[in-house]
Amino acid sequence: GGPTIITSTTQVLLDVVDWKMDAQKAVIAPRIHDQWFPDVLGFEPSVPAATVKALERTGQKVKPVPMVGKVNVLVRTDKGIDAASEPRSPSGPAGF
Repeated sequence: GGPTIITSTTQVLLDVVDWKMDAQKAVIAPRIHDQWFPDVLGFEPSVPAATVKALERTGQKVKPVPMVGKVNVLVRTDKGIDAASEPRSPSGPAGF
C-alpha cells in the first residue's frame, strides 16, 4: 500500500458513489495512480488503451504498473450490505 492507499480507496469510493457501481464492479475496476514524484502516471494493464492514449495527448508521462493498491469494500444499500474482496490480493477473502 503506502502511497497507493488513498488513490485506491478514492477510486473505489468514486466508482460506488458517482458511477453507481456495485461493490464488486468498483473493486475490480482498473486503477490509475499519480504519486507526484516521480512525475509519472502509473496505470494497471486493464486500463483501456484509448484512455492511456488520451492521457498521453494531455502531456502525461504514463507507465504500466502491475497493480495500484488493494481495497476491500462494504457498501450499505437499501437491501443490506454489499461486500467485495480485492481480486488483486494473492490470498482469498476472509471466511466467517
